[in-house]
Formats: sequence, C-alpha cells, structure tokens
Amino acid sequence: AAMPPVRGRDFVMQRSWLDTGDEKMICGHSVCHQDYPPVKGYVRGTALLSAYLIRSNGDDDGCEITYISHTDPK
Repeated sequence: AAMPPVRGRDFVMQRSWLDTGDEKMICGHSVCHQDYPPVKGYVRGTALLSAYLIRSNGDDDGCEITYISHTDPK
C-alpha cells in the first residue's frame, strides 16, 4: 500500500519475450481485460512500454540488465 497522500497503483499488462541466445528481451504494455476490472482503492496506471534487456557481460557468471519504462501512473 502507498503512503498517504499517495494512493496505490495497479497495472494489468501483457508481456512477451524474445531469446536470441546472446540477449534476452522481456517487453510489456498495459491492456484492458474483462477478468481484471479496476480494484477499489487503487488507481489503474498505464504502461505504454516497459522492457528489460538482458545481455551477457562476457563473464560466465554475470550479465548487464537494462530497464526501460514509459509509464503513466495517473
């Protein structure tokens, strides 16, 4: 829950992913879905685009993660 005076947010998102071997990408955006109506006490935000790009950094035990978000919390 959010601290007053800010109200909590919720999002309903569709996600997809792509695995090219060297890179992995997870992308998402907001959708309307009849099974997930707005929740009382929360503001429904809109994610126009969110994405994770995961790349090996050359080490066997490490990676670089980039996160991009274009979101309207309303």
